Amino acid sequence: MTDTTTTSEPSGETTTDFTPPMSQQEFYASLENFDAVSDLPTWQGQDKLANLGPAPAVTLEAFSPVDRKALEERANEINPYNREAAVSQAISERLGREAINLRVRSTSDDASHYVREHCALEFEIVEAERESFRIADQLGEKRKVTDPVTGNQIESDEFVITGSKRDALGKQLMDLFHRSEAIAGSEGQRRREEARQKDWAEYLDLQRRVWEAQEVDRRAHKMASDDRINTAAATRARHLKGGK
Repeated sequence: MTDTTTTSEPSGETTTDFTPPMSQQEFYASLENFDAVSDLPTWQGQDKLANLGPAPAVTLEAFSPVDRKALEERANEINPYNREAAVSQAISERLGREAINLRVRSTSDDASHYVREHCALEFEIVEAERESFRIADQLGEKRKVTDPVTGNQIESDEFVITGSKRDALGKQLMDLFHRSEAIAGSEGQRRREEARQKDWAEYLDLQRRVWEAQEVDRRAHKMASDDRINTAAATRARHLKGGK
């Protein structure tokens, strides 16, 4: 997408037209080279929070039962043989996503289309995951019955939600699963590519306008210089003619 047309100048010289400082490939790489937590705009007063010192470690008890279950399952995927380290990593991943969730709502207007779309996609994945766990918990809930021996409430084999309502929730759960797959896959790639193209178009427009302003200034100085030289040359020619 580099424009290499030539433009005639008053002196008859030609110059190569606008070429952006970065190629499209370099520009795309610069868009993707950011940290979704530390590089995004945040709330005012962040510097004051830094003065409070390190925050205490976040444990599973800080999360809701639904989120706690999701974290336990994620920790088991990470390393079933070192629960403490796996839980810590799972919590770090979740906190990173939560930070993105907060930032996406306050991402400044001057953030790139790519950054905003990246945050939106991450937010949608987290929301779909949270809703999936909520529905799964509903589907897994079983009725409580009284144990005839102990008199205590125990879980029966009968699900609380049955029939058409269970079928509807099951379909909703599958829809959420397919939605998450699409966002993490083809749809996410398409939306990121569309965002990159918007950023590239805006980058080219801005850089072209900067180049044009600089080119106007350069040519104006050259024209003024040419006028001075031509005027001086004409005066000199008159003197030479008069001296003959």
